[in-house]
Amino acid sequence: SLSVPFSSIPAFITASLSDADLLEDSLKKGKLLAMTPVAIKKTFLVSTSKAGLVVDNVLSAAADVSITIDGASITRRIEKGESSVTFDLAQPMQPRQARECTITAQGVTKRASISGDLLAARYVASPTIDGALSAAAGLSPVVLNSRANLFPNDAPWHGADDLSMSAYFGWNEEGLYFAAEVKDDTHFAPYDAVTDFWRSDGIQLAIDSGGESTSGYDENDRELGLVLGKNGPRPYVYTKKKGVAPLTCRFAAVRDGTFTRYELFVRWADLDLPAAYTNRVMPMNFIVNENDGQGRGSWMGLTPGIGEAKAPINYRSFVFTK
Repeated sequence: SLSVPFSSIPAFITASLSDADLLEDSLKKGKLLAMTPVAIKKTFLVSTSKAGLVVDNVLSAAADVSITIDGASITRRIEKGESSVTFDLAQPMQPRQARECTITAQGVTKRASISGDLLAARYVASPTIDGALSAAAGLSPVVLNSRANLFPNDAPWHGADDLSMSAYFGWNEEGLYFAAEVKDDTHFAPYDAVTDFWRSDGIQLAIDSGGESTSGYDENDRELGLVLGKNGPRPYVYTKKKGVAPLTCRFAAVRDGTFTRYELFVRWADLDLPAAYTNRVMPMNFIVNENDGQGRGSWMGLTPGIGEAKAPINYRSFVFTK
């Protein structure tokens, strides 16, 4: 027997005319086997005690797989195509810990690492939303103040006074708290409608509540738009089901010298998402858009995945702590 590996399709095989019938007969009798029947596309955490995998089953039917982590194995049936599978961890994930897991299908084993490199969203009981950011006082800032945070990376930027920001994440059982202080020498926001707010100075905040999204948004993803325009503060939300619409929430935005402060509290129910709980893990991302009078020329972001294309696979994961 002969085994011929293919790294891509279509593949072409040439033979002399005298061997054409033999080649046809051999191809009919041959078996097409996937070198990687089930691939791991993404690992994620649902909570510090529950993990998940996004897998791609390239076979023509469902496959039984064995998943091993921390020395324990579980068997799951994976439907063909891309899907996600979750499982409990024997021991909770510790901060900055990485744990290896494997998945085996048809004798082929693939490995991946589950990361505990998490940012903190701390508990806030009853945040006041007025743009003063008093509720952010006890929260750890996520600071963007270098060219490494700029997209496109070669866009004009003259330092932190030109554009930089500190963002704060909080939560409680009722909703999500987000605050940001943006330093921008010029605040220019002529666009604040549902269709074009992203062209102005403002913020876009993305939430992958299921943790399993890779490319594009699915039904449990949300993207919020926050803008301080000619008509005052305007909040918006994108869902795959409804597109972009005004967001029901408490939102304040104020301009103070060269600073713009944004403060938001939105109920999980108004996002049509399940309530959060302690040690819940959720990938999130945000960008601040820069328009100095000639359209959106650049933006600063925690990671790629909002301004240039929707790619939740790049987002950082936040753990909800008390």
